[in-house]
Amino acid sequence: IGVGDDFVPARRAVERDEHARKRRTRIVKYVGAYLAVLEGQAQAVVFTGGIGHGSPEIRRRVAEMLTWAGLRLDPDANARGDERISAAEGHLAAFAVRSDEEGAIAAEATRWFRA
Repeated sequence: IGVGDDFVPARRAVERDEHARKRRTRIVKYVGAYLAVLEGQAQAVVFTGGIGHGSPEIRRRVAEMLTWAGLRLDPDANARGDERISAAEGHLAAFAVRSDEEGAIAAEATRWFRA
């Protein structure tokens, strides 16, 4: 057990881990809800944005929590950041796709102003 300043880095690490666990749980909750609504008819899970596209570790941990839905990642493809990251034996495809939300918003705003 840390005392004084020695405990601060350990406490911060635990807080970061807890925050990350809560974010992963939230992601799985929403993906799981969508999978349930689709009644087993989903074909793929797509990871985008900084959390999804930019983090192989988050993708790996989320996928581990969704194995019940048939999501299996190819560890090498996931680590490389390939676009298709699902394993051949999975029933649900997985993709890591770079997104450009700002560009999409700008294009939509331009379309609205020209209308």
